Amino acid sequence: MSNLERIQVISRVLRYLVIAIASGILVAVIIGQLIFGQWWISLGDDNFNVLWENQEVSRVLLAAVMAPLLVIMLMGVYWLQRLLSEFQKGYFFTESNMRCFLWLLWLKVASFVYAILWPLVLSLFLSQEQSADMEILLNIGDFFDLLLLVVILHLLKAAQSINRENKEFV
Repeated sequence: MSNLERIQVISRVLRYLVIAIASGILVAVIIGQLIFGQWWISLGDDNFNVLWENQEVSRVLLAAVMAPLLVIMLMGVYWLQRLLSEFQKGYFFTESNMRCFLWLLWLKVASFVYAILWPLVLSLFLSQEQSADMEILLNIGDFFDLLLLVVILHLLKAAQSINRENKEFV
């Protein structure tokens, strides 16, 4: 098996794995909440679960607060599986790949920012004594992941340019 074929097979397997895991997470959320009335997937600290069980807080507002996380996850799954689909087809230095990488980078940025804002938004619904214990977490690892993605995207753009020049030369 050639390197290209190996990459294509790995990309296909990873693509279906991403779709299966994301589907499993969504099913776990839906079944856990609708059938058992509990969250099987944890979102940050326990403040969201406490608020969800509080009858005084609107679940519609809490769902609206949680919606960006769901949108970011679904869009991330879409763009990641689309990128893996391109790799599966043997396309590595295309405009479509760059679009996928760019979307994944911006989704990572949005996720990083919303992870910082999430406790602040939840604190609006908490009582005074609960919000006094609120903490904002800044994950330095996520910050460096963002920097790494920017470097990778820059390197891929340069590789795409070199690939285009090589094709024009031949």
